[in-house]
Amino acid sequence: MTKARRIAIHYGGVEYAISDRELQSVVDEVANGMNGDEVRWLDVAIGQGRSTPARLLLGTGIPIAIWQVNTEGTESVDSQSDTSTQIDAIAVD
Repeated sequence: MTKARRIAIHYGGVEYAISDRELQSVVDEVANGMNGDEVRWLDVAIGQGRSTPARLLLGTGIPIAIWQVNTEGTESVDSQSDTSTQIDAIAVD
């Protein structure tokens, strides 16, 4: 797997970002945090340009969406590698 330049997180009506991580590792971390009995936090950043570190609480019933942002500037309607259309969403009741 390759590291994504930017992974977007939508949480509480706000978009956050994670850089230099594999999409699947972030999805796995969120899923583990949603299903565990312990309080878990996800380290993210907020802001453009000079970002500010932030932590998101993970837990049952907290909606969160995760997707890899296409930072290459190319889009293809028929391309399977267009990561801007690949969305993983996790919501555990």
